[in-house]
Amino acid sequence: MIGVLEPGEYREVMIFSGANPVFRKPGAGGSHRPGQDHQYSRRDFSIHDPENGVTYHASHTVSKPGLGSPRHHHSFEQIRFVLSGEHEYGGKRFGAGWLGYFPEGVYYGPQAQLTDSSGFVMQFPGPSGFPFHSRLDTERGRILVREAGGRFEDGICVWPDGRKQDAHEALMEAIYGKEAAYPPPAYSEQIWINTENMAWQPSEIPGVSVKRLGYFNQRGPAAQMIKMASGAAIPAGTTGAFMIRYIFEGEAVYGGETLPTVTNLYYPPDAAYEGMSTSTGATILSIELQAQIPGTTVAASEPPLPYRI
Repeated sequence: MIGVLEPGEYREVMIFSGANPVFRKPGAGGSHRPGQDHQYSRRDFSIHDPENGVTYHASHTVSKPGLGSPRHHHSFEQIRFVLSGEHEYGGKRFGAGWLGYFPEGVYYGPQAQLTDSSGFVMQFPGPSGFPFHSRLDTERGRILVREAGGRFEDGICVWPDGRKQDAHEALMEAIYGKEAAYPPPAYSEQIWINTENMAWQPSEIPGVSVKRLGYFNQRGPAAQMIKMASGAAIPAGTTGAFMIRYIFEGEAVYGGETLPTVTNLYYPPDAAYEGMSTSTGATILSIELQAQIPGTTVAASEPPLPYRI
């Protein structure tokens, strides 16, 4: 099944094909980072399926040089993978091949794109179970902030009385109707991994190698890279936790469909999936997470299996 469906319909593997990209643009509420819209082009892979314990934002982003956002933190978590170009976070520079894990509650930034760049970004609820918003919630929050007289300037919300607030925090307070709260951080800062400096390790599957990047918290994320040589095949199976697989080099075949570079696959929890093959070779970023009941710490699936191929 290929495309973007409505909530509650994600019960089998979903393919967001690089051959038919879906681009995300600000809606009627505009952007909470105005003046930067021209800097981004985003292919959206987000899933909102609270009935199945899964909501996350994911996108392939192409960026122009410029400022990104001031120093801030969130009640959710993120993974950011740099494919090309150079980014700066808090004065440190990260280029192609760097993968960052941003734990809940941890401050990061300021952030800037130093060159033309591209990468993969995923945002998802953290282990503390704080509520996580859908894309539609975000749009509604922008509208509510503007209706209340707030305006967005360079990642900051400026209220009519002159008070300044982090733009995303203002959105969250508008969405949930209460003062923003954050989980106490379990990590001191974000974690960056230079995947280029990690060696590929052979797996038990012929022609398939892996880089096991990390398993964080009790529910994940568990992140790894999978490299399929020409002619290799990954067998069918059944998930426990849910998985995201992002093809960023080469192309693969799933369900008879040829999937080019910048294809994203979503594997729901407790779902059967078909095998994947390639005639050209393919490199995949794989992220696995435990589903959880929205706004709670109650598990809705098995924890990630480290490290599933």
